[in-house]
Amino acid sequence: MKLLKTIATIVAVMGISQSLSAKNFYLKARGGYGWGVAKDGYYVDLNQGRVTADGYQEQIYTSIGAGIPVGISAGYYLNDNIGAELDFTYLIGKTVNVADYNVPNSAGQEPNIDVYTHQYRVSPTIIMSTGHSKTFSVYTKVGFVLPVGGYSMVNANITQLMPNPSDPTQMVPVADLKVEQKIYGKFSLGFKGVLGVEYKLDEKMSVFTEIEGVYLNIKRKKMEVTRYEVNGQDALSTYPGATTVNYKDKIQVDQSGNPVNANEALSTTSPYSKQGINLGFTYYF
Repeated sequence: MKLLKTIATIVAVMGISQSLSAKNFYLKARGGYGWGVAKDGYYVDLNQGRVTADGYQEQIYTSIGAGIPVGISAGYYLNDNIGAELDFTYLIGKTVNVADYNVPNSAGQEPNIDVYTHQYRVSPTIIMSTGHSKTFSVYTKVGFVLPVGGYSMVNANITQLMPNPSDPTQMVPVADLKVEQKIYGKFSLGFKGVLGVEYKLDEKMSVFTEIEGVYLNIKRKKMEVTRYEVNGQDALSTYPGATTVNYKDKIQVDQSGNPVNANEALSTTSPYSKQGINLGFTYYF
């Protein structure tokens, strides 16, 4: 009798699993493009903003979350209208300008600085559909965004100037400097919302397009100088500053307000928000 009950239970579970997988489980693959939103000033220790020859400095507001996201998702519909989805995304960030000096700063330098990001993200979401079994359906998704890997790269091209010996009122270029900084972030939590439409090609395959908004700020954790060149020659060993900086919410400073530990700095938050369009396909099991 026990054996018969066990066999019946196994058959029932297998039947339910087969029914669920055939109707409610799915995989998605997608790609798209996003534009930066909720922009903010991006701080780098190599200066920021735009300085013009007429004596003005203005902030450059940007988001380094713009770019090309590619991803896959696994989901399950509890019924025809409600489901849950886990999304995995790799973001190939667009290069954005964060500093452009057309006159020398206090160090006699004219920096031009760009930033881009490469980032891995995981997003658990709830999906609500007008009916995923229909030929044409509209759906929305809301959930969280968790960066789980990656970095942001700061690329600086700097012209070093000095007073002209024959005319000290004029500055002349004496060196071209190139600096690369790789910045890592702390654990951060963002939000996302999606509005999409899906069209079934057959019982198994669908195509979809969607509008996606991601709202995310990331606090810095660590910076490493990975490149320093002077007139095209490697000079990393002579970099005039700390080549590794750990960002903290509180640091010790001296009487002049300078960090006691040159490898520490106050943490800042960087903007990674975007709105974009995705295209892809869905496979139902």
